[in-house]
Amino acid sequence: MTFSSPIMSHVMTAMPGYLLNGQSLNSCESTDSSKAPIGHSSHTSSSTCCSSQTSLNSTSQFTSSSTAFLAKPLPSALSSAFRHSLSYDVCICHNSEDYKVAESLAFYLEAPNQGLRCYLPARDCPVGGARCTELCNAVRNSHCWVLLVSSHFLQDDWCLYQMQQALSQGPMSQRIIPTTLKVSYRDLPYELRFLYAIDLSRNPDGGYSKVYTTVLTCE
Repeated sequence: MTFSSPIMSHVMTAMPGYLLNGQSLNSCESTDSSKAPIGHSSHTSSSTCCSSQTSLNSTSQFTSSSTAFLAKPLPSALSSAFRHSLSYDVCICHNSEDYKVAESLAFYLEAPNQGLRCYLPARDCPVGGARCTELCNAVRNSHCWVLLVSSHFLQDDWCLYQMQQALSQGPMSQRIIPTTLKVSYRDLPYELRFLYAIDLSRNPDGGYSKVYTTVLTCE
């Protein structure tokens, strides 16, 4: 049935929901029935944009901070010609039972903001290399020598051999850095008793820092 009455047309035009922004309700539904009201959609889009911008700013600030941290210049002592003529800054002599401690120390010294080059026998000795030869080469090609003295170290002939090699390279020098792992002063080899030792058992992080400072200051 067709309503041609002006009154009925006026009533239908005034019915709520029949017209929406100049379009029929059916037309809007067929265009996109999943759209939220315009006001809500605009608010959501604005919120998403602000959230994305905030996230982007935070990421940029973090990246800038990280870049600044990584770009921190290394101490000038590490740029000396003598150090560059050697393969390593530090040779860490240890028994295999103390490898985790040696690895932790090397990880600290080799951090980007520390910049040292460390030699760990188990990690850096080439497969098939003669142990005696490789240990001697490591001592000769290192600026400093860290001795991880433990009960295992004192019973390891190879550790004692490497200690003697270090003593022959730099007798009475600060380049020999004894550290102790649950070992008293009385248990130290006689050759090391005239040197100050760093105790890594009580405060490992503080001990690592002392080792790093010693490496930088020794000639």
